[in-house]
Amino acid sequence: RAVKDGWRPSFTLQPVRDGRGYEAEYSLPLGVTAEMIADQRPVLARNLHREEIETWPSAGKPGFARLWVADPGAIGKAAPEYPLLHEGEADVFAGVPGGVIARGDEALIPVVGANGDLGGLMGQGKSNAGRVIILGCCTDPICGASVFTFANNGDFDSFEPRLAVYRKGLDDDVIEAAVEQLQADYRDVGEREQMLADLGAKKVTRQLAQRYPELRPHVTPYSGCPNSSWHSEYSVTCG
Repeated sequence: RAVKDGWRPSFTLQPVRDGRGYEAEYSLPLGVTAEMIADQRPVLARNLHREEIETWPSAGKPGFARLWVADPGAIGKAAPEYPLLHEGEADVFAGVPGGVIARGDEALIPVVGANGDLGGLMGQGKSNAGRVIILGCCTDPICGASVFTFANNGDFDSFEPRLAVYRKGLDDDVIEAAVEQLQADYRDVGEREQMLADLGAKKVTRQLAQRYPELRPHVTPYSGCPNSSWHSEYSVTCG
């Protein structure tokens, strides 16, 4: 209605190339919010001759909407090769490579100070996502890693030479070892907190971890946790 009444948008950002598409920021008529535009994304995508997943409206500065539109078919293309495939190291304090977002920008997965769950139906890529994360951790020379898999598969076999501990299977001793590891990690957290207090530091930085081996990060994914819920004494419910 605003357009029919003669209103025309003003652009604070003319359509410019951004990654695998274009981005613009434009004004909205009175009474219209960016959220209202986003709610009509299927219609907006249709009018732009794009798939809905290729059309990303969001809020700009007050009174403006921001819009990123992918090139046709860009999101369906294969991801680029792993950035550390041939050389380089990850930094777990900054995050490890986890793929690319719709625009094609690299996505970093937070590791230090973060816990996470990977959920989904069978075959949706939970283990693959876990492998990507642990791969990044293993390319950081000051990061330790262990893996517990409650299944008899080889999802993490290729990492074994780099792991401090690698246990897999549904036997009692595997689940008991995982619980013991969790308990040891809990005690380790307390010891690290005390060491930080003694050093007068509020958090572990890469510089501190390089100076004090006791503060180096250690990542332990637990894969297939639902398979452990049947255990008569222990049940590992972590992610």
